[in-house]
Amino acid sequence: MVAPPPDEADRLAALRRYDGPDSDPELDEIAALAAESIGVPIAKVALVDADRLAIRGTAGDELREVPRDIAFSAHALQHDGIFEVQDAAHDPRFADNPQVIGAPGIRFYAGSPLKTADGHRLGVLCVIDRYPRCLSPRERSTLVRLARLAMARLELLHANRQLETERSNLTQQRAFLDRAMDTALEGILVQTPDGRIRHCNKAAAALLGRSRDEVVGQYLWDVSAPPRFLDRAKRDFSAFVARAGEPGPVGARRSLVAQRGDGSEIHIEAASTLHNGFLGLEVITFFHDISHHKELERLHHQLDDLVKAFPESFNYYDADDRLVLGNAQLRDKLGLEPIGPLDHVGKRFEDVLRDVVSHGVYADALGREDAWIEERLAVHRSYGTMELRLTNGRCLRLVQRRTNDGGRICVYIDITEMKRRREELEVALVQAEAAAEAKSEFIATMSHEIRTPLNALIGLSDVLMESTLDPNQRTWVQTMQASGRHLLQLVNDVLDFSALQSRRVTLADEAFELRPAIDELMATAAALPGAARLALETRLADDVPAAIRGDRHRLLQVLTNLVGNAVKFTPAGRVQLAGWTETGANGPTLCLEVADSGPGIPAALADRIFEDFVQADTPGQPLRTGTGLGLAIARRLAEAMGGTLAVANPGEPGARFLLRLPCRPADVPAPAAAPAIARSKVARRVLVAEDTPASQMVIRLLLEGLGHAVEIVDTGPAALAAFETGDFDTVLLDLQLPGMDGCSVAQAIRLHEAETAAARRATLVAVSAFSQPRDRERALAAGMDSYLAKPVRLRDLAALFDSLDRTTA
Repeated sequence: MVAPPPDEADRLAALRRYDGPDSDPELDEIAALAAESIGVPIAKVALVDADRLAIRGTAGDELREVPRDIAFSAHALQHDGIFEVQDAAHDPRFADNPQVIGAPGIRFYAGSPLKTADGHRLGVLCVIDRYPRCLSPRERSTLVRLARLAMARLELLHANRQLETERSNLTQQRAFLDRAMDTALEGILVQTPDGRIRHCNKAAAALLGRSRDEVVGQYLWDVSAPPRFLDRAKRDFSAFVARAGEPGPVGARRSLVAQRGDGSEIHIEAASTLHNGFLGLEVITFFHDISHHKELERLHHQLDDLVKAFPESFNYYDADDRLVLGNAQLRDKLGLEPIGPLDHVGKRFEDVLRDVVSHGVYADALGREDAWIEERLAVHRSYGTMELRLTNGRCLRLVQRRTNDGGRICVYIDITEMKRRREELEVALVQAEAAAEAKSEFIATMSHEIRTPLNALIGLSDVLMESTLDPNQRTWVQTMQASGRHLLQLVNDVLDFSALQSRRVTLADEAFELRPAIDELMATAAALPGAARLALETRLADDVPAAIRGDRHRLLQVLTNLVGNAVKFTPAGRVQLAGWTETGANGPTLCLEVADSGPGIPAALADRIFEDFVQADTPGQPLRTGTGLGLAIARRLAEAMGGTLAVANPGEPGARFLLRLPCRPADVPAPAAAPAIARSKVARRVLVAEDTPASQMVIRLLLEGLGHAVEIVDTGPAALAAFETGDFDTVLLDLQLPGMDGCSVAQAIRLHEAETAAARRATLVAVSAFSQPRDRERALAAGMDSYLAKPVRLRDLAALFDSLDRTTA
């Protein structure tokens, strides 16, 4: 290994300053230029470190590092000029060098040192050939010049790194100063000598009520001075800058009025200083808002007026529980003299309380003053509230609040009139609840009384329709059926209206298929009077789910009402039920629209038709029948289901009613087809408890028509006796029976089965003209298995026994 140069320690120290990337494109270009100019295959720009040759630029091979002990360039460091080896294979110093006898096969080497300004040789620019040769004078000159160019590039990289470091430091310092300015509580502005704002911190922008972009670049007076002070602000600033060369401090704190971005004005205290910085003369202004000081002064002057004018009675006690101030209203309500016992400013609360109680102003304290005072002190210590009854008949509510300084405000609110009104409202509420309950009971009773004869009317018409009738008789029976159904619908409307008014409607949450339900609805609508003259259409978009969750019965009730109205009010043309979904912020919405080609809904009636007992009769058309409750019930049901119902096109021809409901898709199996009415597969012994002769006749005809053996009794005790002595697998119990109601009979039957360890459990079915959900719940709780509402239809009975057959199987 060649000996290091004498200045090795200093040279290596200087080399550290030029640390950088292992390669540089510009140095690669210099190496390539050297190889091309001298006509050799390899050229390198290399720095000689303590133990290696770090190649920063190369041409002809990709080698980036060579051990120093075999490097030709380590020898070149010993020479100020060019170090040249014309034939390394015949040079004793290099003949056995691995780079000569192996790759890259060096035969010729010439290197010019890379010298710093202070004379340290850091490395070399060298050219290498695989054949012996020597440099011409021109080539030697070129190599020296290119070495200087390579060193200049290294100096430039070094300078750039220094600049980048300084730039990074400056950026960090600037960021630190910006953060410091932005965390300052005072507003800070930096201005040019002509008044233009160069920098603005967050506090300054906030105080001026503007963004920084609105402030920077503007003149201070344009963004802060009220119009009346504009000229004065310009003059004051010019005079301030003019004093830049004067000795001594420049500027003083001053109070100003500033206008914010929204036009409001604030009071500020400002101080400015002149600074000769990097960018020249600058004006730095510090300011903060003193409006709160001005406001405190104003509030201080208003406090006395506020205390005097405050409508309620109050006292303020400090942190030591001493009375600081109060108003005269409390003295007036307590019935005390203006000057006297309440003139206790500076005294502790307990002393004031005992003095006031001694005058007998609190009704609850009479005769038990000490105990009452202890109760009052406990409320005072806990900052609680309490009612105070006065001997003059008034009543005060005490409300206490803790203040920030540890004191308390005690407010005495006169609630005498409020208590009187509350008592009146409580009486009125009890009366209203009693009236509502009486109305509900009346409606339920009337429903029962109407449904009982309807049971016979509709049941007998069903039986007749299954018999052999001539055309006229069939028409008469169909008319009877239609009239019975209409009357039943009126009863149902009244019941629904009553339930919705009292919020007693319970909605089911079940999965059901939407399209079959709508198809069933439209098929039923096709049988309505006048439907034959119309085209009934259904159009459901592809995005409508096949199945949804909700209350199928109530949804169909709303749609049936809308479709029925459309058929009723449309002389000719079409009625269409369309459906689609919409997606919004609250999730998907199911939209169902019933449209017709009728005269439409006048704009003035678009909301009124949803009111109770309102009908939209069209001029020139006959008066429509009905209760006027259908649309009112439909809208309330829509709202109960979380949706809306409205007229979509008021005032336009052809009414369009739009129902919007939350869409909850569901997966359900396809429903089985409704079974045809046929005799039951299993003949049963059926006990019927029914006290109305007409209903007895109907139920017997219906059950025997289905193939069952029937025994009928007309009282509750008779039903229980018949069950205990007979062999019945099914019992139909009317809920209202003489001697013993249906629920009591059901409970007695279940008890009898338990006591006798009956081999089988009878099926108990409640049959009642009461159709409210609470009636069904009461029946099931009594041990019933099912519930049938009157009027009982043949199809209902057939479905019931078909279900029993499947359960038994």
